[in-house]
Amino acid sequence: MRPLSFFAALVTSSCLGTTEPFLHPNTDDHLDAGSGLLDVADAGPCTALSGTVTSITRGHYCVTGDVIIPTGATLEIPPGTVFTVMGRYHFGRDPSWVDAEPPAIQGSGSIHAIGTAAEPIIFRGVTPDVGWFGLVVSHSHDTVHLEYVTIRDTYKDDTNPSSRIWKRGGALGSYVNVRGTIIRHCSFLNNKARSVAGAIDLNSHGSWPNAGPVEITDSLFEDNRCECRVYSGSSVDLCGGGAIRFSHVGGDASLVKLERNVFRRNQALRLANIDAYGGAIGGFDDGIVIGPDNVFEKNHAATADGAISCNGQDRLGTLIKEVDPSVVFSDNTPDDGCGK
Repeated sequence: MRPLSFFAALVTSSCLGTTEPFLHPNTDDHLDAGSGLLDVADAGPCTALSGTVTSITRGHYCVTGDVIIPTGATLEIPPGTVFTVMGRYHFGRDPSWVDAEPPAIQGSGSIHAIGTAAEPIIFRGVTPDVGWFGLVVSHSHDTVHLEYVTIRDTYKDDTNPSSRIWKRGGALGSYVNVRGTIIRHCSFLNNKARSVAGAIDLNSHGSWPNAGPVEITDSLFEDNRCECRVYSGSSVDLCGGGAIRFSHVGGDASLVKLERNVFRRNQALRLANIDAYGGAIGGFDDGIVIGPDNVFEKNHAATADGAISCNGQDRLGTLIKEVDPSVVFSDNTPDDGCGK
């Protein structure tokens, strides 16, 4: 088995566009809340942004209100764009819409945020504790596609009783996007959700055989947490997924790819009387394969499965059916999960 430092070196700093690893070999250093990012002043003058947005040019934007991507639009975000969110604002789906089931559900537009190693795209709070509401793309017509993107400093805890979408998936909620969700070379840092999925909530990508691809590769998930204060759905829908929560995502190996990611210090907490499973990855009803060269280090779940949850929610199906032998587990509590 390769040492942990080898896998850490695979994940490079999307914030600075350098080849420096997040976890330096032979140290226990970690990415502090403010490191790896330009100060707001260093990003240059910003342009105020709020309201309905269908196109955008490269620049530094200060988000001063909800940003809504309307149905049928795909927001193409150029490399090098920085969004500094100045308060508790939403980005993507219109937060005034209630959750409903098809055909009544109102879908949002989609996002293509494709940066480069030299020119990443950054979504951040004006301070690490600003707690903006992150991104939601729901029932869109297009693929959700992020590359070389950093999303950080969110807290998805909208008090609207009609919305569970804005309580889960702190950084990104991808909800029934049948064209698929692609995430490559991204960083998810210091994100929180009141319900499930501290960083990403991935709920359905269509029904087989009409399902889009799901890919999460070469990405970093660090210091994210779900709080399990409220159920995300039914009373048997147990909480979990300090970093990622999958649900209704068919685990066909040709469609779902989860490889070469680092999961560090993510938590599934139990802040109400709701069990919490999967400090890094939780969910149900999927049959996901944890592919090669993923690293799980110092993640925690309040109930069980400190890193990954296989059968914690067996009433709803097995989440993880296979773990590649190259996957590294280190110092997860109370256990690694999946019998590890």
